[in-house]
Amino acid sequence: MATEVQKSPVSMIDPSQLLRPEPTFNDKPIDAFRDYSVDDADPIKERVRRTYFTMHTNVTVDLVKQKREKWLKFNHFKSTVKDALIKLNELVDESDPDTDLPNIVHAFQTAERIRQDHPDEDWFHLTGLIHDLGKVMAFYGEPQWCVVGDTFPVGCRWADSIVYGPESFKDNADTYNPKYNTKYGIYQPHCGLDNLLMSWSHDEYLYQFLLHNKSKLPEKGLYMIRYHSFYPWHAGGDYRHLTNEKDEQILQWVLEFNKYDLYTKSENVPDIEALWPYYEELIEKYIPGVWDFNMSGISWEPYASKDQDNCLVPSGHLQKCITVDQYGFMAKRSTNTNLVLFTSELKEAVNHNTQVDVIYTDFSKAFDKVNHALLIKKLEAFGISGNLL
Repeated sequence: MATEVQKSPVSMIDPSQLLRPEPTFNDKPIDAFRDYSVDDADPIKERVRRTYFTMHTNVTVDLVKQKREKWLKFNHFKSTVKDALIKLNELVDESDPDTDLPNIVHAFQTAERIRQDHPDEDWFHLTGLIHDLGKVMAFYGEPQWCVVGDTFPVGCRWADSIVYGPESFKDNADTYNPKYNTKYGIYQPHCGLDNLLMSWSHDEYLYQFLLHNKSKLPEKGLYMIRYHSFYPWHAGGDYRHLTNEKDEQILQWVLEFNKYDLYTKSENVPDIEALWPYYEELIEKYIPGVWDFNMSGISWEPYASKDQDNCLVPSGHLQKCITVDQYGFMAKRSTNTNLVLFTSELKEAVNHNTQVDVIYTDFSKAFDKVNHALLIKKLEAFGISGNLL
């Protein structure tokens, strides 16, 4: 493909990963991972701080209820698990200095390391593979501070172990609400984590999503997904006055999962195509069929109607306008990744009334080798149609 507009790729900022000093069991030494110290002069760390302060200012009981109302209808989009996983190729995490590979690579790295250490727990392998699926919200209108980062309950006093501490909530309305700012707030002692209203995140969304779609994953797998980012509990030791016996029993599984999630990243990319048959069997076993997603945030429909003709032109015109700079496919990026980068640029061009010419080019660098017929369907899903070949 070729385009006159060159924009940055869609990015996912997971600020919590820059602030965790836990040891690693990866093939790299501990000191080779991130420096977790706070440095206002460091643009990445400052971005992390801003993300968390924005989160802690805006995440209230009312906001969480609004997000649950928005996302838990599950009536806007349907997808197989595999297609949803492939969409994770579109996530480029600019906050992660340990890897610049697509999110799906991290998913397979996590799953395969779990498989290596727990060969008989196939549900655990699948849990590792799908644990980040909730991040798709970031592509559909949800701000990053409402998708990534450590989680915590709303409706009670902020714990000291939350990243940046209670001071980061100084502009949060719930901080000054007597109904919410006490030790127990709206909860009863030892009511259990299942009865807490958690901050909205990709963890909570995926957990609710699996319940809605009647996943056959065991309860401990669902707990791993829902609470692996709940650091104030499983790492900080807070909120034990709200947990019950079941929570304490399941804690060991959450901690076991966390080490695979955080510290399996490396430059060794799994052979994803070779691994798919095994994981497709697990998907069929535990979460078969087509899932109901809520993908209503951003639509290409406005662009694909009256603005589409300003973006896509007949191939005859392309032959006159093509430049030497073609939109090449990047190595170690899937067709989906390259496609979303292209469509993101196309959307930017529409927004700025810029003419864009489109052609197809070499697919050889895309590791998943998506065929043209499937690619056309993917383009149509973005609202792009017309004389494309």
